[in-house]
Amino acid sequence: MHGDGRETNQYSPAGTIGKLGELTGGWVTNPRGRRRALRMLLWLAVTLAVLTALGVGLALLLA
Repeated sequence: MHGDGRETNQYSPAGTIGKLGELTGGWVTNPRGRRRALRMLLWLAVTLAVLTALGVGLALLLA
């Protein structure tokens, strides 16, 4: 543990909460990173939708 009370154990929930706080701070102060993150999430959603559609189509074709 640091002198300021921050947790250093990577498996500790306290450390996770601290990292989430840093991420949310970056979300607010970094519009370029926010746009990049949204693009990545959009591509993930599109990829999952396409793969799901292909899987359903294949399942219906084989049934």
